[in-house]
Amino acid sequence: MIFKKVSFFVAASAIVVGILGCSDTEMPESSIDNPDNPPISYQEIIQPDAEMVQNDILRQMLTEVVVIPVDQEVTINGNSNEGVFVTGRNVRLKSFSIGQYEVTQKLYEYVMSENPSYTGTLPADNCKSHPVNNVSWYDAIEFCNELTMRYMTPNDCVYEIIQTTVGEFLENRFLDPDDPENVFETDDDPNLPLKIVRANIAKKGYRLPTEAEWEFAARGGDPNNNRNWNYVYAGSNHINLVAWNGENRDYFSHNVGLKRGNSLDIFDMSGNVGEWCWDVYREDFQFPDRYYMEGDVVLNPQGSYFTIFYDRVVRGIYNGNENESCCVTYRSKLDFMFAKSPKVGFRFARTL
Repeated sequence: MIFKKVSFFVAASAIVVGILGCSDTEMPESSIDNPDNPPISYQEIIQPDAEMVQNDILRQMLTEVVVIPVDQEVTINGNSNEGVFVTGRNVRLKSFSIGQYEVTQKLYEYVMSENPSYTGTLPADNCKSHPVNNVSWYDAIEFCNELTMRYMTPNDCVYEIIQTTVGEFLENRFLDPDDPENVFETDDDPNLPLKIVRANIAKKGYRLPTEAEWEFAARGGDPNNNRNWNYVYAGSNHINLVAWNGENRDYFSHNVGLKRGNSLDIFDMSGNVGEWCWDVYREDFQFPDRYYMEGDVVLNPQGSYFTIFYDRVVRGIYNGNENESCCVTYRSKLDFMFAKSPKVGFRFARTL
């Protein structure tokens, strides 16, 4: 058995203690002046079987939270001017899980045999439980496939990575010709190597969350719970409780899981580092949604098809002194899929 499921009740502020043997542990702030102290929540978590991953710390880092259980769907009727669940856009998501923590430097190095992260003034050995950063969208894609092959089979890989060249790309037009943004011109050498990624999220391997899945999980996974769903940040209206930001961060990043989780006990979805999502960044959703329409509902939206050389979505980022960027509905991007930033990492998801 590759995975085991564990269901339990837990206080969101209590699970942080001692999870990853953190060296820079912070005591939680007092909740006396914070009326949104979360209630005890119920969630199902998934971990790799101990025989598959014998290292306890690595197994903890691979913990997934079931956001929508197997064989279930949730429809979100948009009623906002921000984020992906905007007024007039009705989104239906199918069952999925998401990493309880951002992918750490230790886990990334274990899978990819390298650690590209920027650690600032801290020694690299002190940052193993910090989120990995300075990774491109392509790096995250390749990590997900490698992790899948390590614990499942190659056939479970979500991503097909097509090795081609600029010349072949232009000749075969791997783009949607009807997309008004798919205008690609280049003076690059036609023999320049190029990678194109296609996804089949029906497969059960590790992958990046779609932007809709990311926001749904960050907001607590229950649109009917107005309190959790409408928090400004992932799990609170008080940024310092749930996010490393300009007011409380003394290092470039911190160990994952030290701040309070949201109502699903998912950590660091606001602040610490931003997180890559699968989707191409678009200001509006009208054009890409046509691929996923079922009646008046957008089913499991994944953004534009066959696109390359475009900005990809980054969510949950702390950007300079702007706490607004930590909001659960704040949409951001990183230019070009090969781009890297010490402010950006990722977490994985899986279809159940």
